[in-house]
Amino acid sequence: MSFEPTNSQLSQVLTNLRENSELSIDDPNVQEDLDIIKRQIITLYGKPEYKNLHTLIRTIFGSTGDIKNIEAISVKIYFGGCMFSEDNNLGSCAPICIDNVPTPDMATCEETVILAVPKGQKYIFISKNLSGSDARIYVPNAIGLTDSEKENLQKLGIRRVMFYNYQMKPINDHYIPIEYVPNRTQKLYGVENNFNAMMILVIAIIIILALMLYSVYQKNKNLST
Repeated sequence: MSFEPTNSQLSQVLTNLRENSELSIDDPNVQEDLDIIKRQIITLYGKPEYKNLHTLIRTIFGSTGDIKNIEAISVKIYFGGCMFSEDNNLGSCAPICIDNVPTPDMATCEETVILAVPKGQKYIFISKNLSGSDARIYVPNAIGLTDSEKENLQKLGIRRVMFYNYQMKPINDHYIPIEYVPNRTQKLYGVENNFNAMMILVIAIIIILALMLYSVYQKNKNLST
């Protein structure tokens, strides 16, 4: 839409997005509709009209109670993440609210916060309020970054980090200079690992079945002789 969309048109766009809420925000199938809403957010945020837009978003996307997997970077998380944070008094610096649709009355996050999302065996970083060199970084489990991940953070202007898990509990109690962050030793539990685990399970089942069939074959062979 090159013109200013009406409420009815915005409602239809949001309904389309709600029906595709499990898709990634990078999925080509939702890009056109997302761009329409993003333009409205940029235009209206901070103005009285933004409350009307957000009321429409909350009405269509409904309850935030089923929002759990913040790593998905899905349409559902994009529209519902900050609502979930507000509904549960987590604040605007919560990992589920990073780079997602802000609520009208939520206080601005004053900290530099970064969400580390596993993708294969590396993190991609989603940031909010890159105003300082100290950052709170949310990770799924333990402290640790690869050299390339440290370099990527330094390119964002980050010099020291403090690690928190996705439940906002601190993993360490002080800021660590990037160069002194331990190298990550354990594998991430992303899609790639789940796939590998499934393949190992399938191979194991095939081997067991082969052994069982061979055992039956041997028994029948012995009986025939």
